Amino acid sequence: MAAVTSVMRAQQLLLSRIEAVLKPYGLTFAAYEALRLLAFARTGTLPMGKMGDRLMVHPASVTNVIGRLEQRGLVGRRPSPDDRRVVLAAGPA
Repeated sequence: MAAVTSVMRAQQLLLSRIEAVLKPYGLTFAAYEALRLLAFARTGTLPMGKMGDRLMVHPASVTNVIGRLEQRGLVGRRPSPDDRRVVLAAGPA
């Protein structure tokens, strides 16, 4: 139990520090993760569902994060050319 508590405390400390670094840029850790995921994508786009899988979060969370980033002009959404049912999140061009 002591090891689990130590790991959880270390995670809290790291997350707190990361959030402090991101705050001046108006980013949350979730938004930063989404931006980095798009930056590492070969095409600069990813299906929103795949983003949820890779970030291990509920699809609604991805929708919310991408929506906030889209309002700021940092990402966009567009239909997939391969499947109109799929929405792609796209990083800045």
